[in-house]
Amino acid sequence: MVAVVGAGFGGLGAAYKLARAGVRVHVYEGSSRAGGLAEGVHLAAGLRGKTGTFNNASIERFYHHLFTTDSVFIETLKELGIENRLRFFPSTNGFWHKGRIYDISRPAGLLKFSALSVKDRIRLGAFILRARSRKDWSALDEISAREWVVSRSGENVYRVIWEPLLRAKFGNQADSISAAWLWSKIRLRSSSRKGWGGERLGYIHGGFELVAQSLIREIERHNGRFFWGRSVSQILPLSKGLRLVTAGRRQTYDAVILTIAPEIAHRVVHGFTAAEQERLRTIHHQANICIVLTLKESISPVYWLSVGDATFPFVAVIEHTRLIPREWYGGNHIMYLSRYTDPKDHWYTAEDEEILTEIPRQLRRIFPRFSPHFIAHSMISRARFAQPITPVGYAKHIPSIETSIPGLYLASMAQIYPIDRGTNYALKQGYETAEKVREYLAR
Repeated sequence: MVAVVGAGFGGLGAAYKLARAGVRVHVYEGSSRAGGLAEGVHLAAGLRGKTGTFNNASIERFYHHLFTTDSVFIETLKELGIENRLRFFPSTNGFWHKGRIYDISRPAGLLKFSALSVKDRIRLGAFILRARSRKDWSALDEISAREWVVSRSGENVYRVIWEPLLRAKFGNQADSISAAWLWSKIRLRSSSRKGWGGERLGYIHGGFELVAQSLIREIERHNGRFFWGRSVSQILPLSKGLRLVTAGRRQTYDAVILTIAPEIAHRVVHGFTAAEQERLRTIHHQANICIVLTLKESISPVYWLSVGDATFPFVAVIEHTRLIPREWYGGNHIMYLSRYTDPKDHWYTAEDEEILTEIPRQLRRIFPRFSPHFIAHSMISRARFAQPITPVGYAKHIPSIETSIPGLYLASMAQIYPIDRGTNYALKQGYETAEKVREYLAR
């Protein structure tokens, strides 16, 4: 019997593959819902303010979409018989700099980006093209993103384009983030483009919750069980098996898969070697606060608006219904505001009402006509372990999926470097870990 800790897409993927292979699986989830950062809520129930007509739509607490290259996720939809719910749409992208929104939906938009000189625009375009075509990232793990960008495109390109985005993502760690991480982000965002064409992004009609619930039904159909609201407090190695402890329950398993952050694993698992403890202890995460707004009208001309101003509190303004038909949400306009931050930051710890009071003032910096009256509903979500911090040399510190403790496996988003999270890679890692567990059980 196997325990899976965490019902995000990594945990669901591992449990799904094991259950279908005939392995008895128990899944423990500290919250009351599945999906992790892709957890879905129904708009009418999850948003503040008057209840409107939302066609019972589900929306993720934290923004999500799919790339055309997310093959593992797409294949899973086929296995579940819901591939017809996946749609791909043309995406629009912008960059806000010093009071102006630049349309960068297509690579040619860089040629019109007047915030940079013509020479710098050419250097930026050449840098992105070289990054897209590069295959090997190992050398990039040894230098910082700042060093890489400046050496290839110049200080001004870094200052105008990349520094504000890195600071918004990693705060005071921005200058130490590895070039491999940035390389992976550029390649991933380029993967849904064909040549010099525009980007196409995918979304599921019914939200990612539809996929999570389909996986849960399959797991339960194969005799898997879920324990909701059960945070794991201890995992103890025994002479045979592992004892998992939660409030009111102690159970012994042949193997355990942890899909939780390494910082948590370090606290709950007994029996790690000193080297493993040190490795887990040195991995850190940024927190995230994400605000979902239901608006009475559209305010952004693009789906994804990156903000090139470190004083603006959000890394991006994402108008979901500039990508997804608003008819899916009863004609409403949906917007995300996302902030990655230190968990001690005021934006993360402040009361919801204080944040909601500040939002109109901040949005008016970009959209002068914005008014609090535009907001029909709002929802604020926080995630303590949202973004792994990946400094130079991070590859040497990635924990192995197989630990020194027989039957114990780690499978977190901090281990898929240089890739930066994503439901596709969570499922992929879950599947790969499930296969390792099956091999272990067969010995």
